[in-house]
Formats: sequence, structure tokens, C-alpha cells
Amino acid sequence: MAKATDNRLDQFFTTVRNLIDGIQNDPTLTQVMGTLGYGPAQWAAGQTLYDTTLALHARQKDEYGDQFAATQALNAAWDKADAAYRRTRNLAKVAFRDDPQAQGSLLLGASQGESLSAWLDQARLFYQNLWGRPGMLKAMERFGLTEAQVKAEQALVADVAAKQADQRTQSREAQEATEHRDAQIKSLDRWYIDLRDVARVAFGDRPQVLQNLGLTR
Repeated sequence: MAKATDNRLDQFFTTVRNLIDGIQNDPTLTQVMGTLGYGPAQWAAGQTLYDTTLALHARQKDEYGDQFAATQALNAAWDKADAAYRRTRNLAKVAFRDDPQAQGSLLLGASQGESLSAWLDQARLFYQNLWGRPGMLKAMERFGLTEAQVKAEQALVADVAAKQADQRTQSREAQEATEHRDAQIKSLDRWYIDLRDVARVAFGDRPQVLQNLGLTR
């Protein structure tokens, strides 16, 4: 079948379900199909395949929902941490305007990283070195920056890193769920195509039956 999308797959599942039910709910049609190899075991196998594929489709939707939620949480945490970091970094540029060593230690002359990974590297180093050099925090006190505030801002950066890890996990799980679902869909699609084509042979002289089964095209 064509590339999977939610709408296309929902239609596919409906088509398969309608054909299965259309035959099995009519004893006469079921009997005819039984003479062509579709006995109880074959129907049971097809039903299991259908149910498994439908469950994997639902799981894939759930996994992408989790990924979306994790991405939203990451972006919100990043926005919050970045606002605090930018404010403190800009104040540090004023505090250490005449201190080249501090500027280098805090990366005040570097452009701020645009990617999340680059931003995390810079923010972590900034707060680590702000703590590491005696007198740096003291120099920032005139702007109202306290040790407690620095710790709180470091915690915001750590939260971004934790949410990035979670978002990566959710992305990986969503991708794996998609791969598993798509592989199962191929199996169901093959089973359905065989059933459809056999039914067209079985009821080729009964156009009304084919129409009722959705096989007129």
C-alpha cells in the first residue's frame, strides 16, 4: 500500500474490517470461501493479524503523543532557563568589562550557541566557572545576584538537559513503534490482498455480492 498516514491507515483498517465481516457474517459466502482455502484456521490467523496491527497502530499514535509532549516540555524548560542565563550573562558582561580572564572563562565574547547542545555546553560552563573563580560571585552581588539564585539557574540548565534526554528517548521509541507498525501493516496488507482477490474470483458472477463487499473497483 502507499506511504502510511493516519487517515490512509484508518481507511485501510475499515476496508479490511468490512471485507472480513461482510464474508463471515454471511454463512453462504463463508461456505464458498471455505472451498477456496479460507477455513476457520485461516480466518483466525487473519483476525489475529488484524488485531495485532491495529494495536501497533494505536501504540504508534501514543508514542508520538508522548514525543510531542516531551518536545513541548523541553522547549518550555529551555525558554525558561535561557531567559535566566541571558540576563545573568549580560550582567556578567558589565561586571567583567575590564577583566579579560573572566570574560574568557565565562565565554562572554563568544556568540551564544543556537543549537540546544551548543547552548547547554555554554550555559553549563558559564555557571561552573562563575562558581569556580574566587571573587566572581562577589563581583555579581552588586546586581543582586546571590548564590541561591545561581544554584537555581544551574538547576534550570540541568532540567533542560534532563528533558532533552527524555525527548530523545521518546523520539527513539516513536520511531521504533513506527517501524514495527509499518512492518506489520505490510503483512496485513498482503493477507488482505489475497483475500480480496480470492473473493473476486469466488463471487465474480455475483456483482451484487462484490458491491456489498466493496470489491466493485
